[in-house]
Amino acid sequence: MEPVIGIVSCGYMDRRQFVPQTYIQAVEDAGGICVVLPCTHDESIYSRYGKLCDGFLFCGGDDVTPLLFGEELMTDHGHTDFHTDHFHISFMKYALSLKLPILAVCRGMQVLNIALGLVVGVAVMWFLIMPAINASRQERNNRQTVEFSDQIATQTAQISALKKELEEYRSTSEETENVQATASSTQESYEIVLNMAAHFRAEDMGDSAMVEELLKVNPDSLGTVGRESYDEIAGELFPRVCANLYSTSQENFEVANYTAAITNLEQVMKMDEGYKEGAALLLLAQSYEKSGDQNQANLKYQKLTESYPDTEAAQTAKEALDAQSGAEAGAEGSEDGEGSSDSDNGGEGAGDDSE
Repeated sequence: MEPVIGIVSCGYMDRRQFVPQTYIQAVEDAGGICVVLPCTHDESIYSRYGKLCDGFLFCGGDDVTPLLFGEELMTDHGHTDFHTDHFHISFMKYALSLKLPILAVCRGMQVLNIALGLVVGVAVMWFLIMPAINASRQERNNRQTVEFSDQIATQTAQISALKKELEEYRSTSEETENVQATASSTQESYEIVLNMAAHFRAEDMGDSAMVEELLKVNPDSLGTVGRESYDEIAGELFPRVCANLYSTSQENFEVANYTAAITNLEQVMKMDEGYKEGAALLLLAQSYEKSGDQNQANLKYQKLTESYPDTEAAQTAKEALDAQSGAEAGAEGSEDGEGSSDSDNGGEGAGDDSE
């Protein structure tokens, strides 16, 4: 019975996935049956590919992007594709677990080496490097203990030295935690940008959903290429989503649905605080005011007058703040007047009693 050989798709070209005829012809000439395996985001499909095929062929193609490993591109020559690279590496690891025959050609060999390198790298880290690091730390701690025993002559000196050491450990621990937090944030930001870049090019994810993910990114943690990719996607999505949210918020405001207006406009603020020359921020302030949250409304009005002073929105905000101040002054004057009137009435009453 002829073996079924799964030829993994080489990637995308003009919104189509492809496999060169050369590979198909070679498999057929060798007596195999060709099945083209398309790139997919759904890893649950991998098991179906595995049951269908007796072996796999990974073809040649473009280089693998180094951004998948936290490195920047060192040249602008050549072409890479995040979605294709992620699928090839992920599926290669799955195919290796099946222990079925694999033929990797050119780029396919790069993918194979990367997939194997990840497995070997983890093994080396845990079974060779980590024990060595632990042994080195233990040796260093032992030396420090001996040195402390030789140097510390009294109990007071011991306590002083231990306190100092504890402070240093705390300081080092805090620095390590900060570094780890920064690294975690950077990794998360890169993963989001890579994932959104794939969806953006495949056009298989809604604008709002992509924006929600992009707002989790810390752009300042990205390298040059990562930041360029983020700016490209955000530059197209943010204005489009802001326009839709602002239009919807105006409709919400007109029908007195201030809660919905506030939710939509706060989302706009995350993308572009000065949208429509401050008009969105003004509408947000007015929505807070109408909802009864005067404190938030005043903060937004004040923000407009300070950050966007030369806009019509800022002028309207200033008038709102002035009107509020006038109303408060009038209320205080009214209370003073009532108090004075009460005093006058009291005086008249006293006069009547005396008569």
